[in-house]
Amino acid sequence: MLAAIASIEEQLAHLGLFSGHKKKELEAQLHALREQLARDTALSEQLRLQLEGVNLLLANSGWLEAAIDELIHWLDGLRTAWSALGSGTTQLAADASDAELGNDSWLAQTLASASAFPLWQALIVAAQRYASNALLDFPAPPNATGWQP
Repeated sequence: MLAAIASIEEQLAHLGLFSGHKKKELEAQLHALREQLARDTALSEQLRLQLEGVNLLLANSGWLEAAIDELIHWLDGLRTAWSALGSGTTQLAADASDAELGNDSWLAQTLASASAFPLWQALIVAAQRYASNALLDFPAPPNATGWQP
């Protein structure tokens, strides 16, 4: 684009006195090229700053992969626990009679609610810890201008 601008400027410099129409045409082209150059320059600077921010984020985000791996592991364990609970409940409903399901003491003994209660509490505590850790604000890396949000 700079070469096109230089070429038009050179053509303008060599125009004679009687080439008014050609001069206006070249000046309009030159003006349009300079505006396009200004837009392209501003856009390229904006993209450069954004890319700088992405590179900075990539350089400082080693903790993110480990955190996501830990989250996946935790969610996989949670999925396994819910699957086991669902399978067990389905099997219990299939094997037990309506009378047994209506008997609270039999149901409590079968479900081992006394031993299950601490496990449910442990699951609640783990979920609360995860939620509180997920809500922690990690400092954002500074952007290309050095400003840190």
